[in-house]
Amino acid sequence: MDGVIWSLANNYNETVTLLTSSLLHSDGSLIEKITSDRITKIWGSGDIEPGGTFDVHLAIKLLFYDVSEFQTVWTIRTATQGIVRCTYKSSLTSCIYN
Repeated sequence: MDGVIWSLANNYNETVTLLTSSLLHSDGSLIEKITSDRITKIWGSGDIEPGGTFDVHLAIKLLFYDVSEFQTVWTIRTATQGIVRCTYKSSLTSCIYN
C-alpha cells in the first residue's frame, strides 16, 4: 500500500465546516495533521454539505497491519452544535460537543 485515505461523512442535516483532521497511531502519536489553513489552501473550503464527504489522501509507505491500528480525529463546526471533535478508532467512535 502506497498511502492512506481517511474520510469524514457529514451525517448532519446542515453544512458543517471542517476545522482540522488528524491521523494518529493507536498510541496517540501524530502521523499527520491537516489544519484549517491547509484545508483552505488545498481544497478551497472545509465546508461539507449534508450527505457529503471529505477525503484526505496521504502518500506514505504503510504495512497492512498499520492501517488497522490508526485513529482519526476530526474537528468540525456546525451551526446547531458548535464545535464538535470526533475520534474514530477501528470499531469505536466518540464525539465531544463543546
